[in-house]
Parts: sequence; C-alpha cells; structure tokens
Amino acid sequence: MWWSALFFIRILCRFVHLTKQPNSHNNTGIMSIQKNYPPKGAKCRVTFKLSKEMAQGAETVFLAGDFNDWNAEQEPMRALKDGSFSTTITLEKGHSYQFRYYLGGGQWANEPEADHQASTPFSDAENSVIVI
Repeated sequence: MWWSALFFIRILCRFVHLTKQPNSHNNTGIMSIQKNYPPKGAKCRVTFKLSKEMAQGAETVFLAGDFNDWNAEQEPMRALKDGSFSTTITLEKGHSYQFRYYLGGGQWANEPEADHQASTPFSDAENSVIVI
C-alpha cells in the first residue's frame, strides 16, 4: 500500500509543477513579467505588467524595489487602454531583486507571477522577487 501513496505523491508533485510555472499568464491573459535577454551583455530588459484587477482602481502605479532603492515614485508605470499598467526597466544579469507595486495611498501589491516571494522585516508583508 505504501507504493500507492508514493505514486499519488509523485502525480501530485507533477501536477503542481505543471500548473505553477513562473512568469506564466495571469487570469487576465497578460504576461505579468517578461524577461528579454540579449545574446550578449550583462543586462536584461524586464517588462512588468499589472492587471486592472490587481491595480484595484489606482490611477497611477509605481514599481519600487532594490533596483531603485525602494523609491515609490521613481519608476511610474504607463497606464494602458485596458486599465492595466506597464513599465520596462533594464537589470543586471546574475542577481535577484525584491520589488513591489505601489498603488498610492499607502497601498502596495505583490506580483503573483514573480519567481518567488521573500519575507520582510515587517511582520505582515512579503516582497516579490525576480531572478535575472
């Protein structure tokens, strides 16, 4: 009987792996994070997109993280016709960066399609992490 439990666990692990791929489409069909690696060079162009639903009615959205010293107003995201927001930045290869979306009014949002989440010194918050 132990073998049937082992078989079930292996099937479950494969299902979880196949259904949770990083940088996959979110429920709006928009790629949340798109990494563009040039053939040569030490940089990567990364496009971040935040869906209308995730923006929660915000009029402006900013991208803040390690790459801009967490300046919540340095990297504005462009509002798109469908209500989503987008920005593209260049990041160094070989690093991981913590980030979040700032929606204004003290509201922050994480990226559910990030490579992973990281704990913060603030007890109830996590940061999104992208690995380049």
